[in-house]
Amino acid sequence: MGGSGLLTRLPALTRPSINTIAWICAVISYVIGDTATTVYFLSTTPATEANPLVETLIGSYGLWAIVGWKLLLFGPFYLVYRLSPAWARITVPIVVALLGVVLTGWNLYHGLVVLQCCA
Repeated sequence: MGGSGLLTRLPALTRPSINTIAWICAVISYVIGDTATTVYFLSTTPATEANPLVETLIGSYGLWAIVGWKLLLFGPFYLVYRLSPAWARITVPIVVALLGVVLTGWNLYHGLVVLQCCA
């Protein structure tokens, strides 16, 4: 058989860029991690949301308004990324990812403190 098979016509897989990896980490830690821990602890403990704007959104639209809020915030993050000089762009998803790690850790710590207090 010649080289005309399906595998020879498929494009080669490329390694994702560092920017892509950083944005994936940002989505995992900020959108998924922070949102999941917030929703979990607000729905299972007497904990309250510390951000007054988010607390108002939850009061008006329900707990899942947090998902919309997180996705809405990603627009400005991405805009800053696109407007940044090429050499500095990587800092935006890294900062968002680190923010997500801090917020998720904060949620876990305070959620567990509330669970211990009320158990």
